[in-house]
Amino acid sequence: MAATTDELAARAYAVFGRYPKKVTPTVATWLSETELRKRVKTTRLRALACEDVASVWWNATGDERSLKHFLPRVLECVGCRFVTLSDVQQRLRTLATDSWPDDEREVVREILAAEEPR
Repeated sequence: MAATTDELAARAYAVFGRYPKKVTPTVATWLSETELRKRVKTTRLRALACEDVASVWWNATGDERSLKHFLPRVLECVGCRFVTLSDVQQRLRTLATDSWPDDEREVVREILAAEEPR
């Protein structure tokens, strides 16, 4: 039986929790709106609004550490109007995950194999 997005999010927090929140220059370049930047920098990951975390996830380019940091929260947001599982899967397919550590690649494989929640 395939894992639920909640189970995948829990696994992702366990694996990707080692990446600290860091609003890198790549993210900060497009994250120019002061209020959004402040929320992202000062709000705990699990408390970030889905709309805010989706903005970071979709717009962070060339910054795998930030993508890894925000991935668990993005998975928690699957099903809201800002995030679908197929969008997350599509984004992950664009990343060079072959060079990631084994535990991270395993979580990515599980996410790619998951089915959209009903």
